[in-house]
Amino acid sequence: LLAPITILWGFIYQRLNSDHSCDAAWSYLSSETILGQFLQDKPRPKRLSESTSAYCQARQRLPLSVAKGALQETAQALHRELGETALWHGHRVNLFDGSTLRLKATPALTDHYGVASNQHGPSHWPLMRIVAGFDLFSGVVTAVAEGPYRSAEHNLAAQVIRELGADWVHVGDRNFGVYHILQAAVGSQS
Repeated sequence: LLAPITILWGFIYQRLNSDHSCDAAWSYLSSETILGQFLQDKPRPKRLSESTSAYCQARQRLPLSVAKGALQETAQALHRELGETALWHGHRVNLFDGSTLRLKATPALTDHYGVASNQHGPSHWPLMRIVAGFDLFSGVVTAVAEGPYRSAEHNLAAQVIRELGADWVHVGDRNFGVYHILQAAVGSQS
């Protein structure tokens, strides 16, 4: 019934709304005004279920490529809007930093991302390493790379640099001041 971009819109609404429940998001998406915008020329169902089950399942099946595509389109639209005012000496500027996120302790996430350990042994929670790039002038997220906890932030930063391509100046904290990052930046210029 609803395209992936509609589910993404519902997910964004759900996070920004004061009521973060699936019920509130589905009530919003299934309202006549919103549903009419997303369905446009498609035939409308006679009656929609009030159950949030289908919406929640669709949210879980939302391809990562849809979210990444929306992220890239948003960054490009803001850059077009800002034009020359979003450039530093003719180049776009990417500020990037890394972090670690604690995830739900499911077997699949634990197997994929791994867990941290210390002198007391392994932890219960899987951890995801993430590096994100932000446009200096608009603040919009330009690229994201994620991987298992044992992934080096340098490798993820190199992915962000390669994804952004040429004509960017990259700025990171001293953790990123290593030859590997310089090599990725120089390689992205060709």
